[in-house]
Amino acid sequence: MQLLKIATRITLLIAVAMGACGLVVGNASLREDREVARARYARAATDLGRVTGELNATENRLRKLTTSLHAVEWEAREELQMVKPGERLVLLQFENPAPATPAGEPQKTPSSHP
Repeated sequence: MQLLKIATRITLLIAVAMGACGLVVGNASLREDREVARARYARAATDLGRVTGELNATENRLRKLTTSLHAVEWEAREELQMVKPGERLVLLQFENPAPATPAGEPQKTPSSHP
C-alpha cells in the first residue's frame, strides 16, 4: 500500500513536471509565433504605405489629366516624344559612371600617372 502511494506521487510529480515543460515549450512557441506575426505585420504596413503612396500619385495624375488640357498635352508630348514647330529637342546621353574604388585606395586619374 505504501509503495502504491509513493508510485502515485512519483507519477503525479512526473506528470506535473512534464506539464510544466510543455508550458515552457508552448510559451516559447507562442513567443516565436508572435515575433513572426509582428514581422509580417511590419512588412504588410510597409507595403501598405508604399502602395498607398503609389495610389495617391496615380490619383493625382488622373485628376490632372481629366481636368487640365495642358497636362494632357504634356503627357502626350512626353510619351510620344513630339515637339511643337519652332521648339528644339535636346537629348543628353550620359556615359556609364566609373566603377567605385575600394576605401583607402586613391582614385587613379589620367593626370596622376607618370
